[in-house]
Amino acid sequence: MSTFQRIAILTLMISGSLSIASPALAVITRAQRIELTQVGGIIKKAGENYLQGNYDESGKQVEEAQERLKKLVAEGDMQLYREAGSLFTRIGRAHALLELEGIRLAPFSKPEPPKPMEAPEPDKPEPTPPAPAADGISFTKAVAPILVQRCGRCHVTGNRGDFSMADYATLMKGPAIGIVVAPGNPAGSRLIEVIGSGSMPPNGNGIPAAELKTLSDWVAAGAKFDGAETDMQLTSFATAAQPGNTPAAAIRQSTGRETVSFAKDVASILLENCIGCHIDARQVQGGLRMNTFAQLNRGGDSGSILMAGKPDMSLLIQRLKGEGGNRMPAGGRPPLSDEQIELISTWIKEGATLDGKTPDQQLRVMTALAWARDATHEELMERRTEMADHNWKMGSPDEEPAQIETDNFYVVGSVGPNTLKAVAEQAEAALADAKGIVRRPEKRDQSTFKGRATIFAFPRRYDYSEFGRMIEQRTLPHDWTQHWFYDGLDAYAAIVVTPNDEDAQIKSRLTGPLTSLLVAESGDAPHWLSEGIGRAAFAKFAGRDNETVDTWNEELPAALAALSKPEQLLTNKLPPDQADLVSYAVGQFLIDRAYKPKFDKLIVELSAGKNFATAFVTAYGGQPKDVLTAFARWYQANASRRGR
Repeated sequence: MSTFQRIAILTLMISGSLSIASPALAVITRAQRIELTQVGGIIKKAGENYLQGNYDESGKQVEEAQERLKKLVAEGDMQLYREAGSLFTRIGRAHALLELEGIRLAPFSKPEPPKPMEAPEPDKPEPTPPAPAADGISFTKAVAPILVQRCGRCHVTGNRGDFSMADYATLMKGPAIGIVVAPGNPAGSRLIEVIGSGSMPPNGNGIPAAELKTLSDWVAAGAKFDGAETDMQLTSFATAAQPGNTPAAAIRQSTGRETVSFAKDVASILLENCIGCHIDARQVQGGLRMNTFAQLNRGGDSGSILMAGKPDMSLLIQRLKGEGGNRMPAGGRPPLSDEQIELISTWIKEGATLDGKTPDQQLRVMTALAWARDATHEELMERRTEMADHNWKMGSPDEEPAQIETDNFYVVGSVGPNTLKAVAEQAEAALADAKGIVRRPEKRDQSTFKGRATIFAFPRRYDYSEFGRMIEQRTLPHDWTQHWFYDGLDAYAAIVVTPNDEDAQIKSRLTGPLTSLLVAESGDAPHWLSEGIGRAAFAKFAGRDNETVDTWNEELPAALAALSKPEQLLTNKLPPDQADLVSYAVGQFLIDRAYKPKFDKLIVELSAGKNFATAFVTAYGGQPKDVLTAFARWYQANASRRGR
């Protein structure tokens, strides 16, 4: 058992709770409810004694808890057995910890569930066909066609809300904020949640119950893949089209010495001339899809269309020139100019390299980010202002907003002039606090954010929720009243604010999102780092008895206990809610006084343009997973102080 797992289990022993107020527990008696609660209290005390080094006393309490729980479930029914499940789990974990300390305990095993009463057989049972096994649901034959039909335009051929399910691998990876499919856990899968709630598809019509059940059963059975390659396009399963047999060439990363940029130069030409047939196409021509660099590199039915270093032998150049087949673009569109073809030829001659973030990034996003990277502050500010006005009209078409401009923000909202002014003023004040945590090297007379950041101010939770649904194509968690967004091109915070909110409240709620934006804009910062530092900053400045922070702290032990290894956070393998909580705890560790200088160094390295992996090793002298192990020890020490 790793140190990280031991600490996570211990926190759950101490803070684990038992809810017995569900309507489904009507069959549980009052006496049984009291006993369940008391057993949970005993386990909690055992955890506190463990923290203080009283291992013998902790062991006695664990044995008492297990005996009382076994006796209780032996006299109860299946409902009581299910409700006691979390307590059995906590006892089992306590056993593991105590045995590592040399404490011998009475053997423990979870008892068998009670046998259900036999139901009387009907006189003449009607024969029914056997139901197909859940693990027999085919992704390629059953699941993919549903996703293509119901989600195709936005998320299969498109990348709405920065979420693509163009292929199985991309679907399982999820967007930057976290996974949407949790294998074996439909209830914890964002994909099933938003479809089941009717939030998606956005037309409000939902999908047939049978199709939703197919998706849910597939997830419950492990979300398995039964195709040949996980990067095969979902549309190929829906249309029964067979991909080309020619293997794709290896993807070469840019050396920085090229004279032609794929992201800035080539991708923009492809977007302008190939859309409809090969980009954002429901039925691609010749099996060639070019929504991403990976797809372009893979080629179509005729195989690869790129031969690095040899433009004249590349099928792409041949077709653009009208050699070896019909000239492209087809359909009556004008041919590319000689200058455009020469530009693409030069790119291939220089190695057909990729200078975008990842091969799976949508070309539309890649070229926009390349433009933003090279744009001036004024150019990017103008673009973001246009995007902000457009997004407001999309999210709140019936609300006429007002605008206020400050040195660092474009504030837009329908909250009234005085409240909007307060938001603008408190945003600058919150940014000053955030800059004390995220110490980026800045030039004089320059805005903190290149292009400024936008702040959307909504008077009601409903308006805020609609913004999330229409602009970000997602259902915002019910307890959110503020959040942030950054993709390189756009940068904003959104907040619910009323005339009754005091300045201190507005400032406090803006501190987290603005701190996250500072980290994200520093460079190649992963989402978990930006989110975690933002939440840690919010907690730092919120002070004691803050309801939001108290909730995070109460839910944190369970989130850590469910984390089997720290790499799950680093590789985006956690559900969004759990990832945010774990990120919050790690963020507190990174800005702790003893470790803050290394975090400051990380921000400097990121601001200098280094990628995250290199910047992290330079700042901390080790890999992120090693630092997370140090975090686990730090968290245990803090938990020990809280337990005294």
